[in-house]
Amino acid sequence: MKIPYIKRDLEKEILAYTGYFAVVAITGARQTGKSTTLSHIFGDDYKYISLDDLATRSRAKVDPKLFLDDLGEKVIIDEIQYAPELLSYIKIKVDEKPHIKGRYILTGSQQFLMMKSFSETLAGRIGILNMFPFSITELKNTFSGANSSLRKIFYSYCARGGYPELYINKKTPAEVWYKAYIKTYLERDIKILYDIGKLTEFNNFIQIIASRNGQILNMSSLASEMNLSVNTIKSWISILQASNIIYLLYPYYGRVAKRLIKSPKIYFFDIGLACHLNRINSIEQLKEHNLFGAMFENFCIVEILKHFKNIDKEKDMYYFRTGNGLEVDLLIQEGMEYIPVEIKASMSIKTNMAKNIEQLKSNYTKLNTSRGYLLSLSEENFSVSKNVRAVPFIDFLTEIGMRY
Repeated sequence: MKIPYIKRDLEKEILAYTGYFAVVAITGARQTGKSTTLSHIFGDDYKYISLDDLATRSRAKVDPKLFLDDLGEKVIIDEIQYAPELLSYIKIKVDEKPHIKGRYILTGSQQFLMMKSFSETLAGRIGILNMFPFSITELKNTFSGANSSLRKIFYSYCARGGYPELYINKKTPAEVWYKAYIKTYLERDIKILYDIGKLTEFNNFIQIIASRNGQILNMSSLASEMNLSVNTIKSWISILQASNIIYLLYPYYGRVAKRLIKSPKIYFFDIGLACHLNRINSIEQLKEHNLFGAMFENFCIVEILKHFKNIDKEKDMYYFRTGNGLEVDLLIQEGMEYIPVEIKASMSIKTNMAKNIEQLKSNYTKLNTSRGYLLSLSEENFSVSKNVRAVPFIDFLTEIGMRY
């Protein structure tokens, strides 16, 4: 039986980049569908090589020049971070025929390692895109009827996340799949690529980070709790970022105020994984969990990020918080203007939910903010206050996409 393919929003950009650059790199966490998407787009036009295969990896590292010579033209090389030796020879190949575009397509799940290698060897020759777990727009046809409300979609994301495998094999229990995913991530990526000491300690660290989902990152507190150095915590946070497991939303700290919080907030690129790490295995457990609001906030912020990234629009995003407690969940920057967004995990919209945005606009007039948005589990669309409008989340994504 042929497995149905779910179209990815990034496809248009991938095709465009192969016409712009000699080398195209697709980064993203393991199992986000990079190889499947490239196979669907390019079919038999490209030869496919995976460096996950140990024998193939060994050949690439021992004699990278011969390895590339044998591959010929138009090649997809998966998990390039395992053989960075290839990049210098790819550069030579590209420079021999600079007019040929889309010659090599590289994928990898370790973004920081790849970016460092790319900047050192392929600057000016490579275009880089990032693939995430399924976005809400990519899965929109999966939800229908009573299941198409934002509340139902949010519950589904918490239960099964956005990794393609859980939508291809719907009978696979999410709890079982995520357990195997973490084990694979630790043993195939972390153990091989990083010297972190005991894997059990790093696994515990992931669990603790998940319990702080949506919270401000306090490295000193984490270091004390785990009896580790702050430098170790910094290193491990960087590894989770490099693996596209977590996203750090940094605060706005311009010159509008002296007492602004300067530490980032932690979010997961996949809230299904965040729920699994917090042992949330049912909708009932989710509803009663103290992280319910944080999960919805995570869902909204990461879906907004995916939306911009999938249409190749880089937008700076921040949260705003002062030392005396005024907080706005999200500021989206466009030029010199900021769009304030408040996120509430509620089905009922009340006027006091707009107060933080109103206070922000009133107290910080030097910060050029536009009219704000209130995102919630409600499907209502109306003005909550003078400067804030409640909109359904899907409508918000459409509006924000059209705006830019």
